[in-house]
Amino acid sequence: LFEEGATGDAMYVVISGSYSVLVNGREVATLGKGEHFGELCLIDKRPRSASIQCKASGRLLTIKRSALQEFCMLEPSLGNVLLWKLVSTLGERLRGANAQLSPPT
Repeated sequence: LFEEGATGDAMYVVISGSYSVLVNGREVATLGKGEHFGELCLIDKRPRSASIQCKASGRLLTIKRSALQEFCMLEPSLGNVLLWKLVSTLGERLRGANAQLSPPT
């Protein structure tokens, strides 16, 4: 779907199918129904941090940065809830990454 280092302006929610997340060519996760990826592109314009490959045919919901910004302006209450959910997910992923990098005690 896209390569690590590519630019992007959208996140994706898996409706069906299976998708591999690859960093430096190594699979680090498999995503399925209800999971999402690419959300960092909603908050900055930095290159993609991973490649995504389709493992099993499926469908994705695409959410573009501009559409999310417009939605948050038109529906601030719902936009706030959505953004808090994204922040929560990013926090969980950061804590998981930190735990993997921390030496055992």
